[in-house]
Amino acid sequence: MLLKLLNRIFTIGGLLFVLLFAGSCQGTLDKSRQDPVARVFDNYLYAEDICLLLPDGCSNMDSTEFTQTYIDQWINKQLLLHHAEFNLDLDSLDFSHLIDDYRSSLLIHEYRKQLVLNKVDTTIASSQIEEYYTRNLKDFELSNPVVKALYIRIPKDNTKVESIRELLQSTNESSFEQLVSLSYQYADRFDFFEDEWVSFNLIIQKIPGSPDDYEAFLRSGALMEIEDENYIHFLQVHDYKLSNETAPLEYVRLRIRDLVLSERKMKYLKELEESVYQTAIQNNDFEIFDEK
Repeated sequence: MLLKLLNRIFTIGGLLFVLLFAGSCQGTLDKSRQDPVARVFDNYLYAEDICLLLPDGCSNMDSTEFTQTYIDQWINKQLLLHHAEFNLDLDSLDFSHLIDDYRSSLLIHEYRKQLVLNKVDTTIASSQIEEYYTRNLKDFELSNPVVKALYIRIPKDNTKVESIRELLQSTNESSFEQLVSLSYQYADRFDFFEDEWVSFNLIIQKIPGSPDDYEAFLRSGALMEIEDENYIHFLQVHDYKLSNETAPLEYVRLRIRDLVLSERKMKYLKELEESVYQTAIQNNDFEIFDEK
């Protein structure tokens, strides 16, 4: 659609300009108002209009794609706007109150955003996170199991398969260190989730023929070995929490931080509005007239 529209609007030279100006946008700014890149009825789109919208760091290819997309969208918008203005009874439409409301909302939103950015302390102490967690345990019930685990995928013909199998069944610390070393060297994939909680679903979906009953597997000792055409998959779960149990604190720590910060922002804005209101009362900045 875009190329058809461009063929109707541009000369060959104009089309080449559109495709090339994005890569050297700065050089077009001085003369952009003499070089329109598109026209719809009496409205013109200029290179400068698009240059100002180009994301920083765009490659020439990305800039050209952005330019082509923007021109196509601009043309469609102008065509629809023209038809709307032509077919609607503009005298019967009054958008002034909507425009005023929209402007007011934008100004208030920007003012609040700037105040929150500059005035609200974003430092959240660990003690605050722990206190929030303890106070709201019922809100952190798991919908799916989470685990601390090791996942190893190794080619079937690898000579270290048997060594890894034996090390997985060992319980001493030196065996674990050897397991990690061998896995890093020889495994096709090695996911090490010993120090963090992860969703069990994210791990189990990597393994073909995984068990249907996740909770039964986790309760059984949680050591799995599955073989497919090319690989042997090992999964060893060292700790787990089941669905409907309370999520471990570390699993929800970042979420709680965001919740605490959100509460802090909302409290600040509420106090701000109350302060503005009370100051206005003291200064007699507004009044409500009795109906007569």
